[in-house]
Amino acid sequence: MMMSPESFKEMQAGKSLEELYEIRREIMEDLIDFEDNYDGKFEFFPSPETRYIVNNLYLIKVCELISEKLASLEE
Repeated sequence: MMMSPESFKEMQAGKSLEELYEIRREIMEDLIDFEDNYDGKFEFFPSPETRYIVNNLYLIKVCELISEKLASLEE
């Protein structure tokens, strides 16, 4: 089962910038893989479309955390 984007963000909140960068890379790799290889077949659960949509939402949340951490470094 996939978690909500807010829960995902909460789970990642304590991670370092380097860890967040790695999570962002992994999500982006999954998104790119979907875009490059999706053939319209539903063989997995959750479906590739669902994973793609949720990964985009997770990417937003990771980028928010990265921005927040970078802003706190400037203070």
